[in-house]
This record gives sequence, C-alpha cells and structure tokens, in this order.
Amino acid sequence: MVAFLGFDISLLESTYKSLIADSPCAINDIGVLDVEYKAISLEGAMALGVDERHINDIWIDSSDDKKSLFAVKTILQKREDDVESLEVGDVILNIDGQRVKHIDELAGFADRSSVELTIVRDMQEMVVSLPTTKIGHDITRQVVFWAGFYLQEPWRIIKQKTYKIHSQVFSFCSRTASPGNREAQIFQFYITEINDTPIQTMDDLVSVVKQLSSPDAEPFNKAVASNNDSSSGVLPGRDVKIRMVRPNGKDHVITVHTNDHYMPAWRAIRGPEISDEWKMEYF
Repeated sequence: MVAFLGFDISLLESTYKSLIADSPCAINDIGVLDVEYKAISLEGAMALGVDERHINDIWIDSSDDKKSLFAVKTILQKREDDVESLEVGDVILNIDGQRVKHIDELAGFADRSSVELTIVRDMQEMVVSLPTTKIGHDITRQVVFWAGFYLQEPWRIIKQKTYKIHSQVFSFCSRTASPGNREAQIFQFYITEINDTPIQTMDDLVSVVKQLSSPDAEPFNKAVASNNDSSSGVLPGRDVKIRMVRPNGKDHVITVHTNDHYMPAWRAIRGPEISDEWKMEYF
C-alpha cells in the first residue's frame, strides 16, 4: 500500500468554485509569483531602507495588532526569460500602485499575466514588472515508478521547503521492501545523477531508465511462470548508482539492484490540462 503525501489540484476544483461563487474566476486564470515571503517588523523595514512616510502609513492604516511589511524569503523558481526579477531580501511596498497591507494580497492575482511591484532593495526604492505563473499550469503531468521510488516534478510546497532546487526529479515516497526503500532509508529527495549521467528533467530520467531495462528478464519470467524457482536465477535488473540530494542540501550516493520482475518501471502521464486522462506506460 502506498501513502501519497500530496494530491492532485483538480480534487480541489469543486471546493474552489464554491468559494468564489460571488466572484467567479477560472483556476487557470489565477497567477502567482514564484517566491515565498516573510513578515518583517516596521523597525526592520526602516533599517532596510523603507521610507518613514510608508512606515507611518502602515502604522495608521493597518488593522493587525502586529504591524509588519513583507519581504522575499525564497525564490522558488527563476524563469530564464525574466529581464526583471525579485531577489531575496526585497521588501514589497506596493502592487500596481496599491500599498500592501496584508500577506493575502500577495497570495494570488486573478486574470493578471503580470504585476508591477514597488520594492526596496539595497536601501533603494524601485519598480519592477514581473510575469505571474498560472497555478493551473503547475499540475502533475507525469509520475514515474522506478527502483521502488515514486518520482515527479517537485510541487510548490516542496520548493518552499527546499534550500535549492537541485533538479526537476523529486522522490515523494518509496514502496515498502523495494530496492530503493532498503538502501536509501529516506524517501524525499532530488535525483541528480544515475550512473554518473546528469539528471535534471523527467525526460532525462525516463531516457536513462529505458536504457537500464534488463535484457535478460524473459528466462527468469518463464522459469517463475512454470514454478521452477530453483532455475530462475538472479532477479532481472541492473546495479545502478544514484546520487540524491535532500531538500536541506545534503547529498547521498547509494547503489541499488533494480527488480525488473516484481517491480518493473512504469510511468503515468497525461496532457497539459487538468481534465486530461492519465495513461500508463511500462518500460
């Protein structure tokens, strides 16, 4: 039995629709910024260069007992096409000219492909225009089972917990008594290399796994099918070296022998839309 630590965003769609009934907006139209925020005190904001007038406005207008501003804590994913971008430590003052009063105002942006932020960086106030990432596009499209590990692209909460995004291949759980489960002792990690081959994407992973498929499984399968276990020999599979990096940045190297008979590699894959059906493929 496998316990999954996440669930598909489509399972929330009906609840989401009921919550926004008074202000309808398709889930694919909600954008976010790929950053994590932290609250900072007004005193801390002044030390970082926030103008005293802005501090006074927050003090007067904010209804929160603990008055604060918000700064960038972590960059979850930096897009290559970004000319302007946020940096860790940037203090957010305004969104499209409106002063930020509550963290909820940074949570998501409906029907907006970009936002204009007024920030303070290195004691200087500046304006940056940033594209948003549609959360409806940040869905799981592919899950691979291999060597006992269940692998997919890291989702948003994992990125928030990660010191650095090491690859787009993340193990979120492992199958009990599988080769990987016995050797790894941990189940949440990024895979960055297999047999010294760099792994950065799910396509990289699938390409290597296909190459590692055991060529000698047929004799073993026939022996097992005829209940002739004594002549079945060694389980078909390959010895593979895996370099893994935990979310805290610590890396490990393990060697496992894959089990291509009892635990063959497979993947579940679907198209880009939430409504697209899953298809199974065995390697």
